[in-house]
This record gives sequence, structure tokens and C-alpha cells, in this order.
Amino acid sequence: MTIYRLPGTRPYWSAPGCVIDKTARTEAMTICDRPARLTRLELMMPGWTATVNGIAVPVSKTDEIFQSIALPAGRAAVSFDYAPPHIRGAANAALVGLLLFLGQLMTIARSRRTMTAA
Repeated sequence: MTIYRLPGTRPYWSAPGCVIDKTARTEAMTICDRPARLTRLELMMPGWTATVNGIAVPVSKTDEIFQSIALPAGRAAVSFDYAPPHIRGAANAALVGLLLFLGQLMTIARSRRTMTAA
């Protein structure tokens, strides 16, 4: 196997003036001397949310495709989460479809019982 290292690559998490301890791909602890901007080299798409110290913060686009959030001075626990847009509507539609299907099965079972009883 050959592994190539591209020149000029950037770290996945970065924030000027901050120390970042990455605990997972979606979580990190930061310590910043002053307020800063955290850049995460993850594709920015609708559905991404972020929290800093448990408080929701807006996720903005940086460098055309990546994610960025504001960080406060001091320690901060950062967490990103993704849920596809309209996932609740899709889950509700699937549930309605399942209920309709089960209703049809019950109707068929009742009609067969009626036919065999006659």
C-alpha cells in the first residue's frame, strides 16, 4: 500500500489563538485566549447544528464549503450534530404508510374469515 501526504493540508479543526483537544469527529474542547472563529473542514450542508457549552450557535459557511462557528474566550465544549432536513416528516410519512399497510392486512384477514365462515 502506498500512502501519499499532500503538501499544504490543513487540520480538520482550527481556530487562531486556541488550543483544541479533539475528542471525536463531532466534538472538541477548546481553550481560547480571546473570542475566535473555529473552522471545521466538514462539508457545510443544511441540517448541521452546533453547540458551544450546551448553547446552540449558528453554523456558517467558510471557504465556500466548510463549517465555522464563533468561540468564546476561555474553555468551551463544542459539539456538532447532523440530522437530514425533513427527517421528521419522512419518519411520520413512513409511520402513516405502515399503519395503512397494517390496516389493509387486517381488512384482508377479516374478509378471509368471513369467506371461510360462509
